[in-house]
Amino acid sequence: MKYVIVFCWFCSFTIVAFSQENDKIDPSIEFSIKDIYKDINDDKLTLAWRKSLIKHQEFSQKDDLKGIIIVLNCQGAIHTARGNETDAVELYIKALSLVDDYDSSVSSKISKSWLRNIKGTLHMNIGNSYYHVAEFETSMKHYEQALVYNNVSDTMTESTFLGSRVFTYLNMAGAYIEMDQIDSAEAKISMIYQMLGDSIYYPINTSIKKIQCWVFILREEYDKALSVIEQAIALDELNGNLLRLEHSKIVKGEILYRLGEEKQAIALFIDCLSQVRDDKDKLAYKRECLTFLYEIYVAQNDSLTALSYLIDLNEVKDTLNKRNSQSKIESILLSQKFKTLELDAARSNKEAKIEEEKRKLKSALMGVSFVLILLIVLFIGVQMRKKFKRSILSGKKEMAYSSTQLASKNMAINSAISKLEAHLSCFSENDNVQIKGSLNDLRSETKNNDFWEDFAIRFKDADPQFYKNLLSLPVALSKSEVRLCTFIKLNFTSKEISSITKQSVNSINVAKHRLKSKIELAQEQNLNDYLNSL
Repeated sequence: MKYVIVFCWFCSFTIVAFSQENDKIDPSIEFSIKDIYKDINDDKLTLAWRKSLIKHQEFSQKDDLKGIIIVLNCQGAIHTARGNETDAVELYIKALSLVDDYDSSVSSKISKSWLRNIKGTLHMNIGNSYYHVAEFETSMKHYEQALVYNNVSDTMTESTFLGSRVFTYLNMAGAYIEMDQIDSAEAKISMIYQMLGDSIYYPINTSIKKIQCWVFILREEYDKALSVIEQAIALDELNGNLLRLEHSKIVKGEILYRLGEEKQAIALFIDCLSQVRDDKDKLAYKRECLTFLYEIYVAQNDSLTALSYLIDLNEVKDTLNKRNSQSKIESILLSQKFKTLELDAARSNKEAKIEEEKRKLKSALMGVSFVLILLIVLFIGVQMRKKFKRSILSGKKEMAYSSTQLASKNMAINSAISKLEAHLSCFSENDNVQIKGSLNDLRSETKNNDFWEDFAIRFKDADPQFYKNLLSLPVALSKSEVRLCTFIKLNFTSKEISSITKQSVNSINVAKHRLKSKIELAQEQNLNDYLNSL
């Protein structure tokens, strides 16, 4: 029965590993896993393990969680083939924990289907491991869990899940036989027939027949068992599967022996021995044949022949024990190497994350530095612009003060001229002529110096946009109003304007109020702010 379970395990993983074309998985994963499983099937377990270590390291470096899950399942299969079920279960459980991590990071329907299938496969493999150590109740719990994940009606993945359910039912039937629950085993076989109908294909059909054969053997219905195993042998021969064929022949030999057909049984066992005698990879089959031959000759009281087969049997057992011991040692060493590689990969990932954090921090610091430099440049630019504006405003004010001082001097000169003209009678006629000439020259000079016109021209040159905006207002402003707007634009106070124009402060405020009304500003609007915005 163990060979049936191992076969089901191999086929079930084949479904998971090689039904991923729709999931766009990297082809290198498919080919590498296929190659490793071929090595397992060929009993090249050490080579398979080394290849799995290489793939595990490769996927770890790429942070490919899906690939790591597949490799862990493959490594569990290698431990199972070595008979190291404890380590196999440990790897399967580790793969399940990674599946849960991967499940939280995917959203596509196809990926979700793959995750359900691999969960079912992992639970079935765990069940197989417990089956091999005769913990059948624990194995049945995991088989039931596998069916939960494979029990879906998604037509896109139905064929994949159907195959997984079939192999799970086959394994459950085998476990029920080991627990002598024949009816339950038959029920599982019936469920497989219901699922597949007439479309049962090889090698599922031959696996079913072997389980049915064991059911008949346990019920001591040897004729039925012989008929079924012969059908299985015919299928194995038809499909050229020598590995399964040899096992089927051994089962047939046991049935013949139970039927009392000792000669046929002996002939069949000897034929099987001749097929595997020189094949070191088939010692397990050789052991089975030698065991039956030894028991038959002991029962026939043929001690000499029995002894010869016993010697051969012990030799095979010793070889298998040595091989198993060597395999266990290699398994331990390779497992240690695997753990070392895991630690190295974890360390590399940690170092890579630290470097990435350093790179991000460096980029962040560079970004902050750039922003600070930009802010400093902008601040300097704003300050220079303010300083420039202040210098311009200061120049405008200085120009205004210079012009007003000149105006004041002209007014003083005109006043002096008027006073002198009023007192000309006090001078002699000759003096009057000279004084009048001088006064006319002064009056002519002051008339040529039009202060306000000169001031307006200079201010227009300094701030042409202000005058353009001022003259574009919907109301026409007088020269005095334009002059008042100019003083306000220069941020002169009412007192300063009063000093320049020789008007009272009250008169200036009244003029401002009239100006505000004329340009129709709202009461809450400030005249100074409005003119400064022009």
